[in-house]
Amino acid sequence: MHSLKAEIQNLDADLQVQVKNNIRVFAVPAYLESIVLNIISNALRYRSDQRIPQLIISSNDDNSGTHKDCF
Repeated sequence: MHSLKAEIQNLDADLQVQVKNNIRVFAVPAYLESIVLNIISNALRYRSDQRIPQLIISSNDDNSGTHKDCF
C-alpha cells in the first residue's frame, strides 16, 4: 500500500477502508497484498479524468460466518 501512497496523494484520490479489525483472512500474505495492490493500481490507472478517484474497500458479514469483501 505504501508504494501507492504518492500516487493516491497526487491524484487527490479518496481511499476508504471499511473493514473491521477482527476480520481473519486465510491466504498467503504476499499473494493477498499483491492482489489488493493490483486492484488499487488498476483503479487509479484506468480512472476517469473527469472526476476524483474514489476507492472503497469494504467487508460485510452475512451472519453465516462468511465475510464478503468488496473492492
